[in-house]
Amino acid sequence: MKFTVGRSPERLKAELERATPPGERNYGLFRSARQSMGPVEEFMHLYNILLMLHNDDQPKVDAFIIAEDPSVPQTQQPPKPLRGQRPPKAPRGQRMETVYTRLRNELAHQRVGVNLDNTKVEMAHRLGDLRMLTKRAIELHP
Repeated sequence: MKFTVGRSPERLKAELERATPPGERNYGLFRSARQSMGPVEEFMHLYNILLMLHNDDQPKVDAFIIAEDPSVPQTQQPPKPLRGQRPPKAPRGQRMETVYTRLRNELAHQRVGVNLDNTKVEMAHRLGDLRMLTKRAIELHP
């Protein structure tokens, strides 16, 4: 008999005998995201799942992503411009955002100096990692 390294036979038996796997009710959302017509749509759908699982709170989504992948690229979040005005200069200690949040926000909000074609290319490039993060979030939020 062969066992998976790192899991005791008792733990494996308990996992296999569970009535429903963790996060089962959210896997339909994940399957729907995977059926998207293109990578940008799938990226946005997966990010939306992360928001749903973290009470629509971007800082909580970023905290989850950083906990799962401490080496995730982060950038300083630009300040929100006032209507009809140029964006103010960022104050010191401005909040950081993960690459996933930055890409989502670049597409969803007007940001000065953003080239949406570049954003879409980067979304496609980061899609595989976002899929894994979303699967993990679903497992942890049954």
